[in-house]
Amino acid sequence: MTSHSAHQKLTHRLTRLRTLLAANRALTGVGLALVFILSAGIALLILESIFYLRPILKIVLESLCTLCLLYLLARFCVIPFIRPASLDQIALRVEQHFGGLQQHLINALQLWRQRDREKHATALVDAAIIQAERATQHLPYERLINRKPPIRAATAVVVLALVALLLHAGWPTALSGAAQRLANPQTPYTRPPDTYIILKPGNVEIIGGEPLTLTAQFAGIVPRTARLYVREKGVQTWASFVLPVKQTGTSHHFPNVTRSFDYRLSAHDAQTPTYTATVHPRPIVTRISHRDRFPPHTAMPDRIDQQGGDVIVPIGTEISLTIEANKPLESASLVFDDATELPASVSSSLAQATLTVKKDGRYRIHLRDPYMIANKDPVTYRIVALPDQPPDVRLLRPGQDIDLTESMRVSLVAEAFDDYGISRLQLRYQKDDDKDHILPIITTPGREIETSYHWDLSNLDLLPGDQITYRIRAYDNNPRPSYGETATFTIRMPSLFEIHREADKTQRESIDEIETVQQRGRELDARLKELARDMLSKDKLDWQEKRELEKVRQTQEQLAEQIESTAEQLERALDRLQESGLLEDDTLQKLEELQTLLSQIRTPELEAVMKKLDEAIKSADANMVREALEQFQMEREKFRESIDRTLALLRRVQQQQTLDALNQKLEELAHAQDQITQNIEREPTEDLIRRQTRIARDTEQLRTELQQASQKMDSPTDGELDQIANAIQNKQLTPRMDQVRQDLALGQRQSAGQNSDSLARDLQNLSQNLAQARQQFIQRQKEEIARELNRVLHDLLTLSQAQERTAQRANEAGSRDDTAPLALDQARAITGASRMAQRLMDASQKTFFMPPSAQAALGQALNKMDGAAEQLNAGNATQAAQLAREAMGEINRGAMMVQNALGQLASSESGTGFEEMMAKMAQLAQQQGSLNAQTENLFGQSGQGGQPSWQKLAAQQRAIRDALNALRGELARQQREMLGDLGKIASDMQETARELLQRQVAPQTLMRQRQILSRMLDAQQAMRSRGKSKKRQARTGVNLTYRGPGTLPADLGEADNPLRHLMRDALKEGYSPEYQALIRRYFENLIEDAKKTTDE
Repeated sequence: MTSHSAHQKLTHRLTRLRTLLAANRALTGVGLALVFILSAGIALLILESIFYLRPILKIVLESLCTLCLLYLLARFCVIPFIRPASLDQIALRVEQHFGGLQQHLINALQLWRQRDREKHATALVDAAIIQAERATQHLPYERLINRKPPIRAATAVVVLALVALLLHAGWPTALSGAAQRLANPQTPYTRPPDTYIILKPGNVEIIGGEPLTLTAQFAGIVPRTARLYVREKGVQTWASFVLPVKQTGTSHHFPNVTRSFDYRLSAHDAQTPTYTATVHPRPIVTRISHRDRFPPHTAMPDRIDQQGGDVIVPIGTEISLTIEANKPLESASLVFDDATELPASVSSSLAQATLTVKKDGRYRIHLRDPYMIANKDPVTYRIVALPDQPPDVRLLRPGQDIDLTESMRVSLVAEAFDDYGISRLQLRYQKDDDKDHILPIITTPGREIETSYHWDLSNLDLLPGDQITYRIRAYDNNPRPSYGETATFTIRMPSLFEIHREADKTQRESIDEIETVQQRGRELDARLKELARDMLSKDKLDWQEKRELEKVRQTQEQLAEQIESTAEQLERALDRLQESGLLEDDTLQKLEELQTLLSQIRTPELEAVMKKLDEAIKSADANMVREALEQFQMEREKFRESIDRTLALLRRVQQQQTLDALNQKLEELAHAQDQITQNIEREPTEDLIRRQTRIARDTEQLRTELQQASQKMDSPTDGELDQIANAIQNKQLTPRMDQVRQDLALGQRQSAGQNSDSLARDLQNLSQNLAQARQQFIQRQKEEIARELNRVLHDLLTLSQAQERTAQRANEAGSRDDTAPLALDQARAITGASRMAQRLMDASQKTFFMPPSAQAALGQALNKMDGAAEQLNAGNATQAAQLAREAMGEINRGAMMVQNALGQLASSESGTGFEEMMAKMAQLAQQQGSLNAQTENLFGQSGQGGQPSWQKLAAQQRAIRDALNALRGELARQQREMLGDLGKIASDMQETARELLQRQVAPQTLMRQRQILSRMLDAQQAMRSRGKSKKRQARTGVNLTYRGPGTLPADLGEADNPLRHLMRDALKEGYSPEYQALIRRYFENLIEDAKKTTDE
């Protein structure tokens, strides 16, 4: 090794060691700098957090810290590299550290530097270098590097960093604020409050109607409550809310924000800045209107400015919707429930859309403003497409299946409603085949039609047993018309045999019902006697007796109701017989009077006594009960007598009714056979055979009924019925009819016609014989009744004379000895009068001419006679004479009634006198019509008529009223509802006369006069229907549409339902079709309820 290489190696190792030592010092300086930075920073943050240093102080401290940091970095990191230690110093440190080198290293380095200057001792220098290199060659120079200082500095940095993190975790807000303030030392800061608030979301923009939640987080001193201040835009005052603080925060929720507002929060000593919540309102619909253009066939004018989004219109209506919004719009559309969308044209805040209604649906209106904000939860509107409903047709009369009457005509009254109009009406009927026959009904088109149609069925060649099904059809005015129909009704032509059988059955049932009432009445009377006997010794009723009396009361009520039911049943049968023409007028009159007797059995006196008995039972007073029972027994006796009389009369009338029916059947058979004879060459053979078969069957049935009637008749008929029945058999009518049928089947019409003509003559002769037998039967009954009434009248007159003598002798009597014989004579007269009363009752059970008041008069006479006998026994002659005269007056009154009954019986076949009454009613109706015309004429002259004219009209009205009242008196015994409410007519006439006299004539007066005339004609028509001919005649008829006089309503004078007038008036007010349908249904329900109430 040379000295130069040894010097280089030695120098290289020392240079490397110097670099490492400098780097170690620099690393230590960096650590110290970091330690200083962290400790100074922590110190400054703590000082700033606590004292909020002034800017000048912060600048000074931060400057000093910066200088110190620069000093540390310069001393430890810069100077060691700029001014490094010399190699001698490094060598000295090596010798000092390792020892044993005895300064050979430092000396070798110094000698080497002087080697070139000193030429001597070169070898010594080289040896010293080589020796020094060899001595330090294996030394661990790294040991000279002290690594503890940088490690300690790094440890201090870590510790200080952990301290800083802990401080930040404990006081993040305070330290963060302090750091921010230290970063801006020149900015002055005010000491913050103890509580630090972070309020979110701060300034915010939201959509109107959306919710908003404000949240606040607290630091420092956390309060228990906070106060939120809110102020709407444009408002000066703040509204406040107290919010509870949970843990380190609180919140407040606004569910529906519709207006912009400012807000801030304060808590403890802190307060947030004022923030603004800006609200952008959603577009909303403020108004919807629509214009409706209806289809032409509805004939409805356009509806303008209809409010609301719901649309209810007929199908085919064009709707123009106008939508108003609360703000300008960008777009608008109608979205339907089937997801289809109809765009609307937009102009500022208005939108318009047009659609044609074809079906029901729902739609929503979607809006969007220029900010693309849409309306929320749009309302769903409905579109109701009203279909063109078929007409609603109803048959008001007859409205049910009916049997054809002898007139062969049916009066139809129909009404039809349609939402837009009826164009035409048809009567469609079927006879035997399925083919519809159509009869047009002429009427005026309109939305509501009520029309009458008189249908003549005589040209349909109907036979007994045939039936017609029919219905009314109405077409609307739609270009493709729809129609509505009534239910299908049936008109049946019954045979006389069926009518008679049905009526006979009804009457037999009525007789059975009345007999049942009789039997129960006897049981009730027996029970009443027992109760009355038991009550004689009682002062108060017990519970059992009350119950027995209540049962008696209920039993009587049931009997009365049963009689009323029988009367109604008999009335229906009577109406049926009257329509059929099966009975003669006198028989019908007797049945009517019989039905009137039944309906009048439940008298007001009986009702009053029953009410009094109820009150007595409730009071439990024995005296009151005894008195009520006594009166009840008396009324029960009258009730029983009425039942007995009614039953006896019903049985007698039933016999006459049987004769009428048999006679009418025989006339009908003769007429039907004559029709075959007349039509033998014209009608089809099948129809003639069918008719002849029915006549033969009915003839044989009539023969059987004649034999049965002959056996059932209580009164003798001298065998006439048996003779006629035998004649039917002896003349071989049925086999001859079979021969006619065979001739027709073989086409031998001439032979069939001759035989038919012979049969018709034989049947007509038998009919005349039966009519004579009926007349003889009635005449024998009249003679029997006349004999009985004459005996009764003779006895009454004898009794009256006896009472007159008793009164005279009583006035002449001077003492009690004189009155004793008179008392004995009076007792014998009373006994005779009692027997006479029974005969009078028996006579009243055989004729309608004997009024019940005759028996009442005789009963009053018996009471007076009993009183006279008591006074005679007591010696009071004067009072006895007075009572005898009063008894004579009652007897004379009863005798007058019997005499009147005899006169009525002798003057008429049946005691009706209907033709005279009809003529009077027609004359009064004619006078009323003339008066109505004069009143309307004078009313139309606007007050030009003078006082005398009005007085004359008033006098005429009073005269008609007086005549009507007189007629009512003549009809007193036959009062029936079908005659019209004559009492109401008289009352209306009185009111009309008063208004005419006072010149207070108004349209209501004219209307009342029309109603008076209508009711009078109605009464006249009812009377005419009772007295009309009962013969059925086949006629060739035509279909007629009713066209009455101007003063008569369309319902032929019958009172129209006032609810229908109200409905028509309401429908004329111009309501929409949907409301008209609601109005019509409402009034129809009222009319149905009224009908049910009337039926009940």
